Amino acid sequence: MPDCAVRISVIIPLYNGADHIKKCIEQLDNQDCDFPFDVYVVDDASTDNSAEIVESQMRELVHAEYFHLI
Repeated sequence: MPDCAVRISVIIPLYNGADHIKKCIEQLDNQDCDFPFDVYVVDDASTDNSAEIVESQMRELVHAEYFHLI
């Protein structure tokens, strides 16, 4: 991606979102942007397997280097 003054950060709060997080991440990964972006998925002590889904999915993303699980 080219250097520019614009950089977008998307923060996704995650708490027991196993049913929806995969589609959310897929949609963000499929964005066609001409500027750099970062996606931060913040797991707030989910009791389901949300964090594991995100970790697994991040290995297969086109723009994996822009996604972060916290």
